[in-house]
Amino acid sequence: MRSVIAEILFVAIIIAAVAVLYNYVSSQSSLVSGAKFHVVVDVTTTADGKQFIDISIKNVGTGPATITSVKIDDSIDITSQLSITNNGLVLEPGEELRKVVQLNQQLSGGVHKLIITYTEAGQTKQASADFTV
Repeated sequence: MRSVIAEILFVAIIIAAVAVLYNYVSSQSSLVSGAKFHVVVDVTTTADGKQFIDISIKNVGTGPATITSVKIDDSIDITSQLSITNNGLVLEPGEELRKVVQLNQQLSGGVHKLIITYTEAGQTKQASADFTV
């Protein structure tokens, strides 16, 4: 009789341990899911000195993201030139924002940073990509 009770208790402990482990693994995998961006930036300078920037921002993650601003080197705001309104632009997984814009301010040669501010699940986050002129 005692061995039956011991076996039932052992099975109950195993089931509880599996449930705890499952919840832990599920919570950890949700931390790595969500939006993730693949960013491509190409800068062209014309013979008359005008600079154009070709930007591609693709959500390659598993969740949607609302882009609220896009800046170059944290000083040149190109958000409105990318047709992003005050409400932001929602990029679902697999969707891409692609636009060529003329820069009002000339970028010097060297490495620059494109900074994307977005919200995901109510949290404000940033992603960035380096590019060279």
